[in-house]
Amino acid sequence: MLASAVGITFQQVQKYELGFHRVPASRLFLISYALNVDVRAFFPGGASGTQADWREQMFGWWKELRKRQRLVAQDASDLIARFGDSAYEEARERARADRLNTVVDENRPRGHWNQVRREIGRITEGNRVGLKETE
Repeated sequence: MLASAVGITFQQVQKYELGFHRVPASRLFLISYALNVDVRAFFPGGASGTQADWREQMFGWWKELRKRQRLVAQDASDLIARFGDSAYEEARERARADRLNTVVDENRPRGHWNQVRREIGRITEGNRVGLKETE
């Protein structure tokens, strides 16, 4: 029985099978060992894929994250250049519209403008209109 070979309950195996719980990498390795298959067999393309295919499947999310981070940084810089001290407020308004399902920019994922707002806050270190200390 797979569950006993891996050291878990059969209920936990069912939860993995049904997608209620994610399978940790260490457990996936143990399952592949118990079934005597390559761990890559559990991924699209299976064990027959090339090393490059496997690497893309495992780390493609990292590329996507870096791409989104670059887009956030670029949009933050663009808003600062265009709106100056009002960039934070502009990003906040776009984030509000995004939350209300109003199309701000269909080429941006949900939550993008909130990340831009935070990035502007980080870049300006809180020196936004209304947050500067008065002399």
